[in-house]
Amino acid sequence: SSWKSSVCSYRIQRLNTSYCSNWNYSYYSYRRYSVMQMKMGLKMYKLNANDESDVELAAELLKQGKLVAFPTETVYGLGADATNSDAVACVYKAKGRPADNPLIVHIRSLQSLAQLSITPLPLSSLAETLARHFWPGPLTLVLPRSTDCVIALMAESARPTTVAVRVPSHPVAQMLLNAAGDQVPVAAPSANLSGRPSPTRAQHVINDFEGSESVAAVLDGDAFAPCEVGVESTVVDVTVTPPVILRPGAITAEMLHTATGIKFESVSSSTSSKHNSSGPSSSSHISNSIAESDAPRAPGMKYRHYAPSMPLKLAGSTRVSVLLKLQEELETIRQSDSKDSSRGVGLMCTEETCRWIAQELGVLQQLNVFDSSDLKCRTVWLSELEFVSFVYCGNDGNDTSVSKYLYLALRAFDEIETPTERVSVIIAQTVSEESSMKEAIMNRLWKAAGASSDISV
Repeated sequence: SSWKSSVCSYRIQRLNTSYCSNWNYSYYSYRRYSVMQMKMGLKMYKLNANDESDVELAAELLKQGKLVAFPTETVYGLGADATNSDAVACVYKAKGRPADNPLIVHIRSLQSLAQLSITPLPLSSLAETLARHFWPGPLTLVLPRSTDCVIALMAESARPTTVAVRVPSHPVAQMLLNAAGDQVPVAAPSANLSGRPSPTRAQHVINDFEGSESVAAVLDGDAFAPCEVGVESTVVDVTVTPPVILRPGAITAEMLHTATGIKFESVSSSTSSKHNSSGPSSSSHISNSIAESDAPRAPGMKYRHYAPSMPLKLAGSTRVSVLLKLQEELETIRQSDSKDSSRGVGLMCTEETCRWIAQELGVLQQLNVFDSSDLKCRTVWLSELEFVSFVYCGNDGNDTSVSKYLYLALRAFDEIETPTERVSVIIAQTVSEESSMKEAIMNRLWKAAGASSDISV
């Protein structure tokens, strides 16, 4: 409402003329003090998505050209006013993001396109069909850019004739976009340092940007609703024929085909095609001409992403293949002459695979000591020197649980606090050919591994 917006504006404008007094005793004075800290770059403030005034404040910060991290159904995004060139430039600076890696513009509804000069209207019949089927939701459409587009050039895709747009479905993202209004579309890549695993918790954002003078606030929506999908949105270019999936996600090629009756080509890295156990994909010819080009057409196409600080190696999808890879890495550690290197291996698998391997190693009783709902590393010692750190990543036969916890699992290894329990390498279980989320999950795993591992079948 207008009075709430006025209160938020007052909180910020008041700081330009005076220090707040008696802030220990007044909620609004305390809020002014907090906003002052954000404006001076003294700290990144944690806002509560369950507090309507905090959502209003987050929207006001966006309007002021500040960066605000917020949850979506995929991952947390680092938001900036997409029409503000300086704010968009700050996104690149804060993340350490390559300048040619495009951003996605978030709007609150399909109808918002009519309120903004972004893309020529009416949409093509294909774009209209996809938007009506999958918005709001984890689908990004690469659309033609209007000649009088209000979006800052840095926020657009590498081709100056297109712009990537989506409507998030997460309730907190919707509240923020509604509070900001149609005239403040939000450019938002994932809210992590470039190359790191994407954040699916507010604490992940804080871990990456704490101490940064660039990010004003994180709107914590963890208690409100989780990042249910867990991997970034599917990106589809509808400006070419046939339409192309530039980045796989929860909206699969099969779902797109069902909605439109059209076959969608899929762009995947040549490395993932080469190592795909089913052989090169039918679209491998697209990989060499698009995915590895100098100008990526969508986020996540060119650079290494999603990587923890230690090497990640991919095993196969079967329990036996994971166990063999683990034994191979443990033997490598035993043969190592280094006194300083870690003697531990990280294992990122479904809960059922972790427990089966623990049983095979004779350490299931040690593993059972940990709370099954604990999403952190479970360190189990094989001897006085060797250990395995287990991290559960979803459950067998539940693809959505694997994608939901993928980044959480990757980040868990960097969050180990005891130095003697930090692992030297991580082994990750892959997904089967039958997995409905195979393209999305394997795309992230290959990039996290630097596309340099061989899969153990």
